[in-house]
Amino acid sequence: MSVVAAPTQLLKGLQSTFIEALTAMPVRNQIFDTAATYVNSTHDDEDYAWIGEAPQVSEFVDEVQFDALSDAEYSLINKKFTAGLQVKRDDLSDETTGGIRQRIMDLAARALRHSEKQLTDALINGDVNASVDQGGGICYDGVTFFNATHPIRGKQTATQSNLVTYTGNTTAQAQEDLKNAIAALMNMLDEAGEPLNEYCDEFYVIYPPALNKCITEAISAGVVSQTSNVQFTGLRWTLIPAPRLTSDATNAYYVGCNCPGAALKALIYQDREPVTFEALEAGSGSDTAFMREVYSYKVRKRSVAGYGRWQRMVKIV
Repeated sequence: MSVVAAPTQLLKGLQSTFIEALTAMPVRNQIFDTAATYVNSTHDDEDYAWIGEAPQVSEFVDEVQFDALSDAEYSLINKKFTAGLQVKRDDLSDETTGGIRQRIMDLAARALRHSEKQLTDALINGDVNASVDQGGGICYDGVTFFNATHPIRGKQTATQSNLVTYTGNTTAQAQEDLKNAIAALMNMLDEAGEPLNEYCDEFYVIYPPALNKCITEAISAGVVSQTSNVQFTGLRWTLIPAPRLTSDATNAYYVGCNCPGAALKALIYQDREPVTFEALEAGSGSDTAFMREVYSYKVRKRSVAGYGRWQRMVKIV
């Protein structure tokens, strides 16, 4: 007499498959790792009004000088994301679970890389005049994240821009654009009127794959246009070809920097509830599971991508 595994046992087996895939898969979320500050959220929304605060160190004369708190108003509301699969009981019982397990593993991989989609969407929408929670790109100073006239704040004396003019897709043109991007980043001032990215030597480029050749050559080639390419010597680079940017203009890409000791990067990834795998099985009270013998699986997470220091990223466009 043969023994057939109970549906509940099979479902638990697929839950284990998902959990194992989550913990074992080597995932390279390069935008997440390089350009975003991870924030472990404890509420439905988090307030980031402190982003602009940067008091200046000054000589002590009579008494300590206190700067007023920043008037920035910026918060991120967590969003819920889900994906679902349905599987017939007969498919589980008839040992066709090899394909089903593969779909579960693919679902785990997609869930693990979803943060890249959220952050890429934030980049693409960085010049859309709506809040990030409305699918737009307003950052802490009240204008779009990528903007030619970020307003004067604190002790600053002039507006600032984190847009750099795109000149072309040849190696020499990319070299020129990257040079201008570095200069723009190094000249950014904080609200105290001090250089924000002082002594920065770590840069990254996020770009559509179509620009891979010119950007890679511009940074790593020894000679460009019959001239020694020494301007990037001593700088550390991370190159991030991002396939999701193909929906963006092919002449738009992003250059950012990370500075020693800097707590806040250009982007923010706010994580309220990490990826979970849930199953609706027989005995759970589901008509679909009991009457139709169809089992449902759900991936779920709560998080949001938003904007940190706009002074640490420029858009070349």
